[in-house]
Amino acid sequence: MLKEKKGEINLAEIGDQPQEEKVVPEEVKIKEPYTVTQWHGLPNYNCNQCQFSTINQSEMLKHLEIHQPKTEPISVPFFDAKGKLMK
Repeated sequence: MLKEKKGEINLAEIGDQPQEEKVVPEEVKIKEPYTVTQWHGLPNYNCNQCQFSTINQSEMLKHLEIHQPKTEPISVPFFDAKGKLMK
């Protein structure tokens, strides 16, 4: 049996320790873009960001594009190994 030095952690006991639960603010949590319920035995796709609902998953995926922010492409400069700007 190995003797532990003062201040050292016994790695064999780590798995037995309760894991600390991290609190994540509500605005940081990732929300699902839609939920699926049943409507007359069919899957019903409900948008979680508005009132849109459909039984067609591809329609839902197309609909979700309107909720994505439009971004403009950005220009990123590239430098060679000597620090010279490449064009």
